[in-house]
Amino acid sequence: MTTGEVSYRLSGVVRHHGLPVAGVSVSIFDAFDETNELPHLSVAGRNANPVGQLKTNAKGEFAFAVRPGTYRLEAIPDESTRFLKHAVKEIPVLVANNSSIVNLNTGLLLSGKAFRSDGRPLRGGAVIAVCIEPALYLTAGPVSINGEYSLVVPPGKFQIAYLSQAKDYLEEACLAIQNSGVEIDADELIPSLAIKQGVVDVESDAQFDLVLPPLVGFNGEVVGGPQPLEGALITVVPAATAEHPFVNEFPLLAESKSDGRGNFKLYLEPGPYDISIEPPKESLLFGLIQKNVQVKENCFQRFVLPSGYRLKGQVVCNDKVLADALVRVLAFEQEREFIAKSDPGGRIELSLPGGDYHVIVLAHPKDSATKTINGIEYTGLAPFTSVVAVRGDTDATFKLEEGVALFGRVKDESGNPRAGIKVSIFMESDFKPGQVNSRRAISSGTTDHDGNYCFFLCPGTYWLVIHRDYANAKRVTIGKDDTNFEITWQGWCQLHFEVTGEDGVKIARCKLHSSRYAALGMKSNGEGGNGLSDPTDCLMHTGEDGVCQVTLPAGIYTFEFEPPSGSSYGGKVLRQLSVSADLSRKIALPLKGASRSGSSHEA
Repeated sequence: MTTGEVSYRLSGVVRHHGLPVAGVSVSIFDAFDETNELPHLSVAGRNANPVGQLKTNAKGEFAFAVRPGTYRLEAIPDESTRFLKHAVKEIPVLVANNSSIVNLNTGLLLSGKAFRSDGRPLRGGAVIAVCIEPALYLTAGPVSINGEYSLVVPPGKFQIAYLSQAKDYLEEACLAIQNSGVEIDADELIPSLAIKQGVVDVESDAQFDLVLPPLVGFNGEVVGGPQPLEGALITVVPAATAEHPFVNEFPLLAESKSDGRGNFKLYLEPGPYDISIEPPKESLLFGLIQKNVQVKENCFQRFVLPSGYRLKGQVVCNDKVLADALVRVLAFEQEREFIAKSDPGGRIELSLPGGDYHVIVLAHPKDSATKTINGIEYTGLAPFTSVVAVRGDTDATFKLEEGVALFGRVKDESGNPRAGIKVSIFMESDFKPGQVNSRRAISSGTTDHDGNYCFFLCPGTYWLVIHRDYANAKRVTIGKDDTNFEITWQGWCQLHFEVTGEDGVKIARCKLHSSRYAALGMKSNGEGGNGLSDPTDCLMHTGEDGVCQVTLPAGIYTFEFEPPSGSSYGGKVLRQLSVSADLSRKIALPLKGASRSGSSHEA
């Protein structure tokens, strides 16, 4: 095993018909960063974490210095052009420099206006377009103060949604109004959120006006103790429910800040929402989250933020401060979790109620030296874990260290590698049979194509869990030397589904729901991998290649496939599928209007 600060060059050129394109924004991401699972999502404001970002020079060139790894690249042309965004899914930079040529294509112009249901234009924000078919593509563009928008898209069928974005939405809108000289009712500047999306076919330059459904006023007051709280950030997102588990697939949200009297207002489409209230940074109050708040009509709700204490800390390693480290603070007595990222000085600050907390700190990959095990590069800093008692304002230092490797392969009983399987590590003190909370894992990863996994940990005793098979967790003790821990995992099966239309078109973002055959039609509200209590009750969707993989114990299951809203294809149900070994299935969805049975039976 070797350790080093190796750096390679990831470079390339952006072209169109062989000619260089200057001014293209090029971003690179960790290809296996779980916050960036689908291509192009970052351009709509999701929680993207670029490793590097720059614009091409006059010759269309770009270059990054990177540590060994596999990266995803996104090229985003200037909005004034007709070039489409372009993504390269995987660029390996493992043992040498790598260079890529990015060829841009021109697209079609989709433009129009965005209106409220009463005909008034939406002021500011953005319009998001997601291609339903034939291929996954997502883009977003700003809405002007007059409600106009313009997007460059490839040919296809699109879902169109409105995003009332920006924490400083009102300030930006007011500044735009002052500059334009347009007289606008202040009520038109209130952020709006609609769950439903429009659908449009684009075969040439097209005009499409997005009209939101009727919205209702959601009024609120934020108080801290007896006093109204000014400057609290209110964020509202559609709630995922059993009936609509993928409603938050779009990066839709509405934000507002409370005024001097603690008041705020939003316009929302009737339905369930998750609401978070975040106090100003200087406040001793701590945040509040309410799930599944039903908004049915014009209403008023009061939010009381309890007072707490300040937990301040700094993340360091060998006297070097670590920026962008993920700090998770989990309460012992309640299922509450507080999350922060360290600033450029390595510091974090959180408001917490008094109590005992389990603190987990994970370094950003850019700050971790690489280690090579069996020819594979890994980042070698171990997670920091500690119990912190908060009885008043508390200062702490989170010191990360080079870890000891726990590595090996996950195989089935025949010795075949288990690829794409999640492996999680729990502290021994946090692992209680029958009461395991998956959120308390200190680290997790996915096996590669050869079934390899690797973690770097501080010496101690841990529990290793494959997938969600808590009953067969492995207890392992880490000393001073690297540990090779081979695992034979049996009893669970990998199911590989490739979903296409009956005409062969790959169906991206197709929803898959699996459940025990006996449980068909039953609802589950407990905690599981997707918020469900039964580990066999899974919700997921296909990637851009129309493929998804499910890992389940042997049994008889029902699988329901539902394409995106507005798709040209209908859904399909495998009513009774016996699973006793790994299997692959091609699922052909029928074109809407075609003769079909609607379900199938397999044993």
